[in-house]
Amino acid sequence: MIIKISTLKWQKKIKRARSVEQEILSWILKTADKKAHFPIEPVKEYDIESKKLGNVEVKEDRMAHGTGFYAIEYQDASGNPSGLFATTANTFILVDWSYVLVINTQVFRDLIKGMQFKKQVSMGYRTNEGKQAKGIS
Repeated sequence: MIIKISTLKWQKKIKRARSVEQEILSWILKTADKKAHFPIEPVKEYDIESKKLGNVEVKEDRMAHGTGFYAIEYQDASGNPSGLFATTANTFILVDWSYVLVINTQVFRDLIKGMQFKKQVSMGYRTNEGKQAKGIS
């Protein structure tokens, strides 16, 4: 299945994500690992490489400070695992700019699996077929 997303929207999303990742990398360099870096070749499964934290996945939720809930993506628009359940990162960092949550990825998965959630949410851009990624809040 081919999923088409508006190129302009996708470019803005990538630019924003990279900006957030850069902020987090700067923070990691100052506080935890002076040798952390972006992968030489971009990879889908994580965002930052760190000897001390392991590979790091960074996700931003700009709506959390207003809603009081984090939305955690678990399935892409094609129905495949994504976000928290697809990353190979050892450390998961969730950012809403009021707080930055740094947690071991497997511990976070285990917590998520055992919780009751307020609701399921659609996330991200719609495909041409009107599908969106799914998350929990």
